[in-house]
Amino acid sequence: MAEAKGAAAPLLAREDGRRRGGGGGATWAQTLGNVVVSIVGTGVLGLPYAFRAAGWVAGSLGVAAAGFATLYCMLLLVDCKDKLQEEETDEPKNYTYGDFGEKCFGTIEVLLMEFWRYLSLLESRSSALKDSA
Repeated sequence: MAEAKGAAAPLLAREDGRRRGGGGGATWAQTLGNVVVSIVGTGVLGLPYAFRAAGWVAGSLGVAAAGFATLYCMLLLVDCKDKLQEEETDEPKNYTYGDFGEKCFGTIEVLLMEFWRYLSLLESRSSALKDSA
């Protein structure tokens, strides 16, 4: 089956291990869908309870404050990515949060933070199981 010109490359690698196309392999629609799905997750599902507990005014102010904080953090991450790419001498690559942390704090601190992150996930899952029982 021939691919149409300008169509997105599949997200999976070919059998020989190389990626198709020159980019990341996702169209803007797939990227938008991924962002929407990740945002719609727990945050949006918890909004009705948050508004019920806080009220309309405080709930609206809280959502606006969270939106501005998220925007600010996103802009900081973009600045960090740009700074790392300026310092990169090899072929440019896509950076992860772990890459940012390792560049800023070192390997030991990144491993420690990963440990605490997984411990936090384990604790939240165990408390969810406890609450459902």
